[in-house]
Amino acid sequence: MNTPGSPPLIEITVDDLRRLIIRCLRRLGLTEDESAIVCRVLLYAELRGKSQGILKILEKTVLPASDRTPLEIVALSDAMHRLEGNGNPGMVVMTAAADVTRSAALKSGLALTVTRGTSSSTGSIGFYASRIAEAGLIAMVLAGSPKVMAVNGAVEPSLGTNPIALAVPTSHGPVLLDMATSMTTWFALIDNARTGAPLPTGVAIDRFGTVTTDAHEAMQGALLPFAGAKGSGLAFMFELLTGPLAGAGIVGDQGDNRGNCLLAINPTVLAPDFVPRCDELLKRIRQQKRVDESQPIRLPGDASSSRVAQAEKRGTVRIRKDWHGELLNLASS
Repeated sequence: MNTPGSPPLIEITVDDLRRLIIRCLRRLGLTEDESAIVCRVLLYAELRGKSQGILKILEKTVLPASDRTPLEIVALSDAMHRLEGNGNPGMVVMTAAADVTRSAALKSGLALTVTRGTSSSTGSIGFYASRIAEAGLIAMVLAGSPKVMAVNGAVEPSLGTNPIALAVPTSHGPVLLDMATSMTTWFALIDNARTGAPLPTGVAIDRFGTVTTDAHEAMQGALLPFAGAKGSGLAFMFELLTGPLAGAGIVGDQGDNRGNCLLAINPTVLAPDFVPRCDELLKRIRQQKRVDESQPIRLPGDASSSRVAQAEKRGTVRIRKDWHGELLNLASS
């Protein structure tokens, strides 16, 4: 069950983990409804082996602002909406935004939603893209985040890790690409800082601009974009769409005002046979000759879907033993 050199794991039923997460979220002060929403997002990530899972509880990045006010949904047109987060949990705001975007796109064929006014984590944005795509829509979700990544060639952090999630409907469920524009995620960096494990070479720099494998030095410096100038360019463009377009914060602003951008398209308006054609494309690609015939061709989301299928078959999920202990302590504190 444990890989040599990796932190010890334990196996726990998905239901037990769900109940434990809810207890922890309630201890942290979230309401019953908020806890249910945040739990779904965190479990989505945890079952897929992503760094956007239960570590966020331990780092307490799921909490609402102390001065929050009710979430507001502002209809700018039939197809365009803005959600005023007003300090509510990021995952709650983004779930509402996904539902607004999905509903508007089903009516109008196209919908764009932005959010602003949150200061807590949105979690794994693939959750929201999938939520939209399950209604037969193409979804794109962009997430703004704290400024922890440097533009290519710079020393100081000025961008978020700025992930993108793209989901396309097929008859077998959405095909999903969910990736950050940074070489690694901020929460992977936090985990390395907690354990003292070295970072991979080339993912971060210290405050002097020197590449470092020390997570603590990296937290005083900046993460690096993937693929140099290409990743940096994508991250910068996403920053424009989650910052200025959403009316959210940019580098140098006071306070923590995170923005997000969600787009949904009804493909059947343009192409009534869209889903069958996507199915055919997937089939043809998977049937192509492989470099290694013992290994399948892997498309976006395949690895995550495989992990979820294995967890569902077992009825259990494997999590870090130290994290499980911390969750138990928090739940009983």
